[in-house]
Amino acid sequence: MESLLPAGPNGERRGLPAEQTTKMMDAMLEMIAAEMSWEKVKADYVTLYADTFSAAELAELIAFYRSPAGKAFVAKQSELTRKSIAMPQKSTLRLMPKIMAMSAESARKAAPPVRPTELICRRHAALRCRTGHQQGRCLASIRPAHRVHDLLEGNGPVPDVRV
Repeated sequence: MESLLPAGPNGERRGLPAEQTTKMMDAMLEMIAAEMSWEKVKADYVTLYADTFSAAELAELIAFYRSPAGKAFVAKQSELTRKSIAMPQKSTLRLMPKIMAMSAESARKAAPPVRPTELICRRHAALRCRTGHQQGRCLASIRPAHRVHDLLEGNGPVPDVRV
């Protein structure tokens, strides 16, 4: 109910005096109780049940709710609802790592292939931050002749580096 309290211009909750807050919350609860009273909602529920169930089904439901099993059902319904809501949450927590892995795999498969201008030699990969190449791409990699730096330096062939 505190979320219904007035907010300041930046969304912060205004610090109303405790007595005023209590009075306002009591008034809100009283108004809600009056609007949701059985007298005000009865007609809607009668229509709902009449549209959903036949007269014979309603008679059986009434008999059930008057029976010991029906009374036990009503008494335990809130606990049953609470536990049934928690069940999918457990499943979701268990499935989340698998869902994330599938998503990452799909994103990896959907990634565009590496273009030759994105492959650079080890030397230019090491130099890129010092030379200020645009978007970290080695401009020398555009010309294949420049991709032999590592061979000329005696390092032998090395794998290209993706940037």
